[in-house]
Amino acid sequence: MTEAIIVAIITASASVICQLLISAKTKKESDIKQAVKDKEFTDRLTHIEERLEQHNNYAEKLGDVAIALAKMQKDIEYLKGRN
Repeated sequence: MTEAIIVAIITASASVICQLLISAKTKKESDIKQAVKDKEFTDRLTHIEERLEQHNNYAEKLGDVAIALAKMQKDIEYLKGRN
C-alpha cells in the first residue's frame, strides 16, 4: 500500500509541476500579446499626435493669413479713400 501512496504522490507532484509550467507559458504568451498591443497603440497614438501637430501648424498659418488679409483690406480702403 505504501508503494501506491508513493506513486500517487509522485504522479500528483508531476501533475502540479506540469500545470505550473503550462500556466507560466500561457502567462508569458499573454504578456507578449499585450506588449504587442501596447506597442501598436503607442505607434497609433504617436501618429495621431503628429497629425494633430501638423493640423495645429496649419491653423496657426491660417491665423497669420487672416491677419495679413485684414491689413491688406485696411490698406485697400485707405488707398480708395485717397483717390
